[in-house]
Amino acid sequence: MTGSIYTALDHDLTVLAATGMRTTFDRASELLGIDPGKPFAKKLDDLVLAGQIGTTERNTSQFLSTPERRGASSMGAEQTELDTMMAILEHFLTEHS
Repeated sequence: MTGSIYTALDHDLTVLAATGMRTTFDRASELLGIDPGKPFAKKLDDLVLAGQIGTTERNTSQFLSTPERRGASSMGAEQTELDTMMAILEHFLTEHS
């Protein structure tokens, strides 16, 4: 999935990239035992309770909720937001792979 995200970023497909990042994070958290039906903030809380991330990571990872906040009609995230979101996702995946 991350390869597709990089492709979307390379082609300035911001909504696709942001959605792919969020989907990847959701799937990775599910593989760590987090209920996929929970809201994003609750998933982060559960990751903290499970010892998978710390409170600092939890607060930083909240940034990945950007696609959820924007909704389907989004015109896309700013490039700096996308860079931050990708850095957070890469760190999370590296720590838990």
